[in-house]
Amino acid sequence: MQEDKTTILYVDDEEMNLFNFKVNFRKSYNILTAESAKQGMEILNSHDVQIVISDQRMPETTGLEFIKEVSIQFPDIICMILTAFIETETILEALNNGGVHRFIAKPWKREELRPIIEKGIESYCLKKNNAKLIEELRKSEAKYRNIVNTSNDGIIIIDLKGNILDANTNLEKRLSLPKTILLTLNFLDIISPKDRKKFERYLEEAQDPSSELVEISETEYTNKAGVKNYIEIKATRIQFDDLDAILVLSRNITERKQTEQKILNAIINAEEKERERFSHELHDGLGPMLSTIKMYFQWLGETTDEEKKTIIFEKGKENIDETIEMLKEISNNLSPRTLNRFGLISATKNFIKHIEEISKLNIELKYNTEQRFEPKVETTFYRIITELINNTLKHAQAAKINIDIEFNPEENTFRLEYADDGIGFNFEEELENGSGLGMSNITQRIKTLGGNLNNIPQEKGMKIRINLSLKDIYNEN
Repeated sequence: MQEDKTTILYVDDEEMNLFNFKVNFRKSYNILTAESAKQGMEILNSHDVQIVISDQRMPETTGLEFIKEVSIQFPDIICMILTAFIETETILEALNNGGVHRFIAKPWKREELRPIIEKGIESYCLKKNNAKLIEELRKSEAKYRNIVNTSNDGIIIIDLKGNILDANTNLEKRLSLPKTILLTLNFLDIISPKDRKKFERYLEEAQDPSSELVEISETEYTNKAGVKNYIEIKATRIQFDDLDAILVLSRNITERKQTEQKILNAIINAEEKERERFSHELHDGLGPMLSTIKMYFQWLGETTDEEKKTIIFEKGKENIDETIEMLKEISNNLSPRTLNRFGLISATKNFIKHIEEISKLNIELKYNTEQRFEPKVETTFYRIITELINNTLKHAQAAKINIDIEFNPEENTFRLEYADDGIGFNFEEELENGSGLGMSNITQRIKTLGGNLNNIPQEKGMKIRINLSLKDIYNEN
């Protein structure tokens, strides 16, 4: 084995796939193969591996489950998933859990896979280099100046109250502020207002010397040019000029967030198209067929045996009428025709009318516009409203729901407020544990549009407010 070659572990339960991969890449890389996740972990424990490529669908352990474990035990390794079926749940799980550097479509081609592997090697080297920079900062504060100014990450040093003590060149460029100005500011001054409380709590914890203060979080900022950027922040304790201080590393993840949003937008669009396709097939295809069967039973009613005629006719007609109604309901749930034809307000009214017919809930809907919005905005908010109402029906024991939809044409913003008078729930706990009320799913839908969701504590029941700027959405189109 040549030491200067990158080592790749390829995991697949099909022996032929392992053979093909090794034949294609053994001249360029050190190739290790495993037929299961268990065998793959054994290899990782005994070899120095830089890249892991795993098939998603395997008998005992999925690729995502294997990669999750690899990321925990070997965080520096770059992991990729091979799959012929990129499913919604698979992508969302990968985005939520992290660890997956890239999805690779099967069947792969050698000329397409090689550049992907090379990019993975570059990412591995970058990750190792950044880790090395951090370690050198800890070991030798005297050498930090040259190191931090050559880093691709924004680096800032603050005292335990948040006052900025130093910053590298990358951060100056990112914020479009010279160091002379930065050194007069507090760390909270350059944080997004919506994240300010979170970082205030973080600085409070910094007063405790026993706190390790190793945390990764995300925030956003808009520079002087008006460009919004998303930043990943990691912080740890250091000594700076004989003072207790905090080293903050900030990485621009705007491109990654945009990619995630495009993926999730594509997922939502694909789901809606699929629902609409099924809707047409069920309504236009099976509907006439069932109607014909209904006519057949009507003919049976003409039999001379009156008792038999009555039973077959009534039962048959009753069952088929019920089936047709069910078919229409399924079709409407898959792709609400009212939403597609008349918009969010009309579709919401229609849904509320249906709910009030089958329950004792009193639902009050207020709105200041009936204009149409981008299809993905209307679809996302319709799904959110219906999911919130269903949650109230199932869990809240409520008697009343208030829904307030407001569009501000001057600021081009959209606001939705939803409240019920039920038993309420712990909002933060629900988001953290995902206990079944669907708030994580709702929050994720809002994030795909660049909006935000806030919980408004109530003495009784629950209330949430969703705010969305439509400017970025229309600019995308």
